[in-house]
Amino acid sequence: MTSSIRASMGEGVFARALSAVGNTAREIGSAIARLGGESKAARELRATEMAQLAHNAHESLTGFLLRSTVAAGIKDGQVVYSVFGRGRNLTNKAIEALRAQGLHVLDAPKVLSELTHAERQLYAIGIREIGISRKLGMCDPCKNFFNQLRDVTVRAFGG
Repeated sequence: MTSSIRASMGEGVFARALSAVGNTAREIGSAIARLGGESKAARELRATEMAQLAHNAHESLTGFLLRSTVAAGIKDGQVVYSVFGRGRNLTNKAIEALRAQGLHVLDAPKVLSELTHAERQLYAIGIREIGISRKLGMCDPCKNFFNQLRDVTVRAFGG
């Protein structure tokens, strides 16, 4: 569906629309931060919004790049993305494609393993409300890791 929207809008308009969604997420994050106390519901809502952003970024990829997983979160008022793909080539090409759209994407980890899945990359830099593009959710090792933590909320798109 996103590829047909992109085709009808044109690449430039689609990229600007994707950027506008990111700006809206930053404004939401700033407003929540100004309110002071963070409720569990607010964290879950923000993680769900991040899952939507991760999904949108993922859907903007084409071909074999769609085999990657994209995660999104907010750090210092800016939406930050991370990518994990099966292999360095896939990961690097997906990162390049997202950066070409103007998105702020972390560099690929030096070693690719379950310890560097997209959601763990964001957690490692201090992001605590994380959304991922995988409709199936996290792998079992990541699920177990995040279930042990009280300070983080991770949501999969549509999950």
